[in-house]
Amino acid sequence: MKFNSIKVFMALVLIALISFSCSKDKLESPNRGDLQLKAVTPKIFDWETADWMPTPPGQSKISVPWIGQGSIASVYDNDVVYDFKKSDGWDLIYNAFDASSSGPLQNPYFILYNKYRGLLRIYVYTTTQFVHPSSYIQDGISIVGVSSSMLNFCGTDIVDASNNNTTVAQIQPKPVDGSMPLASNKWHMLQYALAYDPNISKLTHQQIQFSWFTNFCNVEAVKLNGGITGEIKGTTGKSAKENVMAKLGELGKVSGTMALSGIGSYFVEKKTVNSYYGSNDFNLPHEMWKNLRKGVNSALSSSTKGLPGSVVNLFSAIIGGSSQQTLSFDVNLDVELAGEKSDYGSFPASPTTLYIPGSKISNRAQGYIPLKSYKLGVFNLSSRPLIRVKDEHVFERDGSPREGFRMSHYLEREVIKLNNSNKLQINPDLQKEATVRLVDQDVVFIRTTSTGTISSNGTVESVGKFTKIYVNPTSMTLKGGVGLTPAVRMTIKVTPKNGAPSSIIVKTFLADIEDV
Repeated sequence: MKFNSIKVFMALVLIALISFSCSKDKLESPNRGDLQLKAVTPKIFDWETADWMPTPPGQSKISVPWIGQGSIASVYDNDVVYDFKKSDGWDLIYNAFDASSSGPLQNPYFILYNKYRGLLRIYVYTTTQFVHPSSYIQDGISIVGVSSSMLNFCGTDIVDASNNNTTVAQIQPKPVDGSMPLASNKWHMLQYALAYDPNISKLTHQQIQFSWFTNFCNVEAVKLNGGITGEIKGTTGKSAKENVMAKLGELGKVSGTMALSGIGSYFVEKKTVNSYYGSNDFNLPHEMWKNLRKGVNSALSSSTKGLPGSVVNLFSAIIGGSSQQTLSFDVNLDVELAGEKSDYGSFPASPTTLYIPGSKISNRAQGYIPLKSYKLGVFNLSSRPLIRVKDEHVFERDGSPREGFRMSHYLEREVIKLNNSNKLQINPDLQKEATVRLVDQDVVFIRTTSTGTISSNGTVESVGKFTKIYVNPTSMTLKGGVGLTPAVRMTIKVTPKNGAPSSIIVKTFLADIEDV
């Protein structure tokens, strides 16, 4: 009887061991993907109503970016500062603020994205104590991995759909109140306009990511289109494979064509010293500034009417779309910057890489994953637009009988518009929530040389350093060494289905000529 009891006991122990082993195998099985989760979902907070940012116990309270200590109100006007409403299309897609963190947060950030305008805004709060002298903040964003067209709208006013930009770097303006840009316990807002890339949904989180950075730098001398200005008063940057802005720390001096970006409907008015003469804080040529001012006013007027009116003297703008009437635009300028290259460096823990919403992100992805899975950007073009033209070389005799005749020729160009709607790529995720329409296309010829004569029946505009562009000509007569770059300016209207204000997006694309 005693022996039987021992056998029963041993059998029970064996069964228990087998059961535990099976259970352990089940928990540790590498084939159980649902039990191998690594992805971390950021904490969600209501940025629209919060009085304070989520911070752990023991860390000093941090005000929201738009009010309180270190707010962005020292750089931007209220139409930008208070443009963050969910009803206007803003979504939280990343957040590093966490009230349950085990220690104090170091330079935390959160990222909002506007699905109706394609705007990405990174709000970063500096907690680091800076002792290095610096006069400006430099920021940038890059595509890491597979090439993408998502940054093609950044840092330029003329887009080349045949050439993907992989990075953009820009220098932020100084605060208007005289405070220094680089300081601890201070907010910075970084804005980027994104293009829609239909290929993003085919790429995994290991193939493509965003990488954004913040640097500090000293700039002692600034020239815009030959005019010397005391300091950078508007976001100045460049999007290109060989980025001149990135060389500031290497060379101490950079020059090239860059984009002056204005954020806010009051930007131009506040930089205007005398509207009649066109004098301005940037010391730009007066006529150039008057043309820019006219372009901004025409854009705002179009948005107020709710219809895309005649947007002139601008190649790139995002207008309206907010209960705060606002505007973002880019204009090309010849820029020269000089400073001490030794006064150049990176913020701590910069750069920061992020998975891109809309890509295929596995539940085994490490670190933070985005809070939204829809694809970013409003629209794009699959390739350069086409302009159909009919060229005819005309020969004529020059001179007088005494001097002798010589034969010369000139070009008569008949311009025939071509519908490029088949090249238009609209974000299908956005179309679920808004109506997106191409409402206008302008044929544009940009004059790139000063030699030769041009006779055109189109309208003439001035955009940045391009003193004359010809819009919607049906015929042109060209003589001499004339250089013209063809382009198409497209106007897109986005009307949200939730009743939010419509937005107008103006983008200009380099075009190819098709002979007929």
